[in-house]
Amino acid sequence: MATLALAASTAHGVAPTLNWNVSFTQTYDGDHQYEASTTDASGNTYVIANSGQGDSWLFKYDASGALILTATLYTDDGISAMTVDGAGNIFTGGISWNGYPHFAIDRFPAAGGVTLWSASYSSATYFWCTASTVVLDGAGNVLLAGGQSASGQAQAVLLKFTSGGGFQWATRYGGGGGATWGVSGNDLAVDGSNNVYMVGGTGFPPYTTGYAFVNK
Repeated sequence: MATLALAASTAHGVAPTLNWNVSFTQTYDGDHQYEASTTDASGNTYVIANSGQGDSWLFKYDASGALILTATLYTDDGISAMTVDGAGNIFTGGISWNGYPHFAIDRFPAAGGVTLWSASYSSATYFWCTASTVVLDGAGNVLLAGGQSASGQAQAVLLKFTSGGGFQWATRYGGGGGATWGVSGNDLAVDGSNNVYMVGGTGFPPYTTGYAFVNK
């Protein structure tokens, strides 16, 4: 696996320049995938990697690509999204299982390790869900977007938790009638007034028709 840092080009049609390239392997623990990455105000890059055995690791690189932190994230979740706050605290989104899937949010200290808190949300009527992105609003609240589906319906989901992990609300889009398999909220943005914008998409069986959406 590799992490790449590319220098942006302002010239139209000019490819970016490769600044650095790093990789890691844990040969004893099955397949690995980089699942999520983000950067902080100092130019550091944070990367989450999951193994085929359910383990997750945090890698932190400085602006030159030098590894400055490696930590195990002790969680049962399959991590697929991440963000960091101004103090370097790490917020991850993923899926955990307890008879049926749950959306999971975890907050880790800047050095990784054991969670500072964990929170989850689920609906027992849905047998599949996925977490696509995690962001913070101006008050430090945590927002997660993803999707969930059951036989005959699917929904994009937007969840909000407090900075301390308390559940605030959930809102959904789509679903019903067997027409919208694969609905998912794929990305989020928050403006200066803490309005939340969610983009995503869906398809209609037999998946020859689909649409994208933007919700505020």
